[in-house]
Amino acid sequence: MVGSDFLVSNLEAVKLEGALYDEATLFPEGFDPTQHGAHLIAPELSLEGLNLSGVSLSGTDLSKVNLNGANLEKADLWGSNLNEANLRGANLQEANLSGTSLRGTELSEAMLSGANRQGADLSGAILKGTNLENVDLTESFMAGAIMPDGTIHNLIYTDSSC
Repeated sequence: MVGSDFLVSNLEAVKLEGALYDEATLFPEGFDPTQHGAHLIAPELSLEGLNLSGVSLSGTDLSKVNLNGANLEKADLWGSNLNEANLRGANLQEANLSGTSLRGTELSEAMLSGANRQGADLSGAILKGTNLENVDLTESFMAGAIMPDGTIHNLIYTDSSC
């Protein structure tokens, strides 16, 4: 629903449980999307603990959004902007993060098993306590990333053996 135009739509009977919208999304006058279960995504907004399992958020700007503990299992985040977002403890198992920008993102203790991060930009990301087993890091940009053991990654990009 991000950036959609619903100005001439009748949405009164529509359930929007778990749907996301941004400030560019247009709704009919007097319609409150939050009363129908939708969530506004905006910088520095909290979506803590939200269940977004299997949701397609491809190309969405989620920079600086608080997704602490959110369930993003099998979510499609291809090409999304998650710069400086809070994903501490988030479930990103089997999520598609390829081409995603995660610069400076808090990923401590996140669950990333089976996630595809091929080509993701993790420059300056914080990965303390994160289990990276079975995580595809092929061609990921990792300069300055704080690794699970607390060391700082010095390479610009890594191969799958990181």
